[in-house]
Amino acid sequence: YDAFGNLTKETTGDDFTEYTYDGLGQVLSEKDGDGATVLYTYDVKGNITQAVDALGNIKKFSYDINNNLIMYTDGNNNPILYRYDALGRNTEIIYPNGASEKYQYDALGNITEITDVDGKKVTYSYDSLLRITRKEYSTGEYEKYIYDAVGNITSIIDNAGNEIKYNYDLYGQIIEENNSLGERSTYSYDKIGQIVNESNSEGEFNYTYDTFGNILEESNSWGEKNKYEYDSCGQLKKENLFSGDTYSYEYDKISNLIKEIHSYGGENEETLYTVNAKKQLLDIKNDKDEVKFNYDAKGQLVKKESNAGVEKFSYDGNGNLISITGVAGDDTYFTYSPRNLVTSVTPNEVNTKRPETGLPNVQSFKVGDISYKTNTGGDLLEFTDGNFHITQFIRDNLSRVIKRKNPLGDIESYEYGEFDTPVRIIKADGTILEYTYDKEGQITAQSRVMGGEKRELARYRYDSTGNVTEAVGEAGTSTYEYDLFGNITK
Repeated sequence: YDAFGNLTKETTGDDFTEYTYDGLGQVLSEKDGDGATVLYTYDVKGNITQAVDALGNIKKFSYDINNNLIMYTDGNNNPILYRYDALGRNTEIIYPNGASEKYQYDALGNITEITDVDGKKVTYSYDSLLRITRKEYSTGEYEKYIYDAVGNITSIIDNAGNEIKYNYDLYGQIIEENNSLGERSTYSYDKIGQIVNESNSEGEFNYTYDTFGNILEESNSWGEKNKYEYDSCGQLKKENLFSGDTYSYEYDKISNLIKEIHSYGGENEETLYTVNAKKQLLDIKNDKDEVKFNYDAKGQLVKKESNAGVEKFSYDGNGNLISITGVAGDDTYFTYSPRNLVTSVTPNEVNTKRPETGLPNVQSFKVGDISYKTNTGGDLLEFTDGNFHITQFIRDNLSRVIKRKNPLGDIESYEYGEFDTPVRIIKADGTILEYTYDKEGQITAQSRVMGGEKRELARYRYDSTGNVTEAVGEAGTSTYEYDLFGNITK
């Protein structure tokens, strides 16, 4: 620190950041160990008016007399305007293309309405305790919320009558969850609030922990058990998985992973990692491949080298990726709107454009003989192939596909669960496909309901990194093993 108590140097391992100040104690510069510097300027009220990053990109800020930000000019020189009401609450954000987001408030300062750049509105209602009781969308869909005496949500009901109910213990922890599909989940906790048992339609799951809250063992009702070990710093040291695979880990003095040993089937695969002082990954090496990484002064990945070749990456002033070039000539270029949304992708000299104007809600573009219609959020609404066959998609207020109409006029319907993943697909012929998921959102089972008869089609198991290790279906059982990079090895 300096004589005025200002932080002048911060050191983490081998890396450091240095700060300089003006006479008012305002940060003028930040410089890292590689010399990359960010510069700041201020107005007379102490508001930041300009920031220049290590690559020379400039961001500018303007304020009203109440110190509210009224204009922000980003690193690509796009100005964004902000408007406020008499109480200083943000009422509108206006983008360079004229699109805007609007906000309305009640007398207590609660947001009562949000209008997005597509003109879609979401309205909110509150009870006397300022809790949201109803959330309604432009489509007419809504959700109602019911609370208990201490403020826990006990029920969520949507416009279709679907309901999720929750029960709590004395500590406010969910102990039971029921939905309109008849699915029930129960939860048990230890004395410090860690979940030790979970039971649902998939089965039963149990967890044990050490005194620091690290999970030591997890098991399920079909006999699978994973065990974990940690070092004195609480870092994962070893995984013993039900599949028979074992992973061991080593770290450097600032907790960067530097070695991983994967043991399986009597074989050991060692992978080494090199990390710099900024915790940026520089190198991954095993007996099959070596991958090297390079970064610019802002810490953005600019080059990646491996056995497959060299890839290069470039960015605009806002840090948006604008090009990937190199491997096998598969060059890809991106352009962005002032809201940093992708407006065009150009792979292999085929230009896919999606202008973002805010209005109308539907945008159209073509790639060769294929036509697309999307909303301004980029969600596909209609697809026309080279033979003029049209496929249409209807989406809910969360942009999820709820109906799909194929060129023959057949309609499929989709229902979703807590991970925004489909739990039920209803085919045009009445056949129903049902899916269940684990707590990580990974599909664990697929069933078919036809003529009132339910039949399981497949069941899946995963390793700790989310790779499928076993798939059991009508044709038999398949097992899989992977290398460090997620490639199937067996």
